[in-house]
Amino acid sequence: MCGLLVSGAVTLSLLVAPSASSGDDVGNKGTPQFDRAALFLLLVALVIGAAAVVGLVLRVRGMRRRTLDLELQVRERTTELEAAKNELDAFFYTASHDLRAPLRSIEGFGRILAEDLTDRLGNKGRRHVDRIRVATTRMSDMLDGLLVLSRVARHDLRRAEVDLSRLGEAVVDELRRSQPEREVE
Repeated sequence: MCGLLVSGAVTLSLLVAPSASSGDDVGNKGTPQFDRAALFLLLVALVIGAAAVVGLVLRVRGMRRRTLDLELQVRERTTELEAAKNELDAFFYTASHDLRAPLRSIEGFGRILAEDLTDRLGNKGRRHVDRIRVATTRMSDMLDGLLVLSRVARHDLRRAEVDLSRLGEAVVDELRRSQPEREVE
């Protein structure tokens, strides 16, 4: 009596029993007889198990390949980001320095007008010159801000809590001081 036992989904056992023959058959005396169906089922189970292992190995290899591809993409994107950041830094630096020379000229001519020709300008002319000088100061501050921004962009960002209400109030106060004619809420 031979048979295939499946215990759970893990253990396969092949039962082998000696032949029930009378022992008269030559060559079969006392040798175990295997059930061909049971052997076939065992072979099928082994093939299925091997296929499952091969499938698992292939999936792991695929996952490794995808992981390596993703890591390569991250490195490429990081390199591209660094190049863009360097270009932006160069732009900030160049823009702020290239714009300073004409700005100094405008401010200098405004100062000359205010100091040397103040009598000829009249009230309206003096207000225009004052506006030019205030605008050049603001533009200079903006260029300084660009330089600060380019320096800050070179460092890692740090998280910090910001009181947006207080920040907004500070901006409103600054606008009220710098532009009293403007209505700021």
